[in-house]
Amino acid sequence: MDAVSKKRPQPKAELVKKVKDLAKLRSGKYNAVVFIEIVKDRVSDWIIEHGTRNIQKDKILVSNVTFDPTGKICALAEYRVIPWNKGIDFWTYFNWDKNQFLTHVFDTYAPGSALTINWDGYTHLAFDKYGRSYEVTRQEKQVINSYKRFKHPQPFDLQFQCLKCKNKFVANDIDIWIDGGLKCPVCGAKSTDINYLGKAIENG
Repeated sequence: MDAVSKKRPQPKAELVKKVKDLAKLRSGKYNAVVFIEIVKDRVSDWIIEHGTRNIQKDKILVSNVTFDPTGKICALAEYRVIPWNKGIDFWTYFNWDKNQFLTHVFDTYAPGSALTINWDGYTHLAFDKYGRSYEVTRQEKQVINSYKRFKHPQPFDLQFQCLKCKNKFVANDIDIWIDGGLKCPVCGAKSTDINYLGKAIENG
């Protein structure tokens, strides 16, 4: 095996350098344009965690950008759409020790009031009555979202009831497509154990 591996052609140094340069161009650590997109995605994802679906990325204003690929990388952002434009600031920076972008979210109308600290953009969040976030699992997030949507359904939402756990919930075609089929958000029961109750909103 060693003899065979030694005969394999090795990539030229120029090719290796090109691959590394391309990787840098696609990295927010080395490309300011990519970093700005990461900042906007982080704002979008945090608001989506609140249950808002339609994000207008052109309304996200990024400012106070510091970009030094060998040092400090950070930026401030705000979402110019009601109600998020009322003093909610997003501060995203690169943490070199953890090798990842992290985000703080502050309510500027309540000095010292941090809503979220060091969010990685992947962990699911839930929020208390003061708007402060806490981490939850994916299943916990599904249950929370299901409860909120059942209380405040959107157009095209449909009502269902799980025959196993008796939970009532709403879902639409997009949810069913994302989940790979109709499922109960509480117990995970599949469509054969779920009853359709009707439209969540009449004429919706």
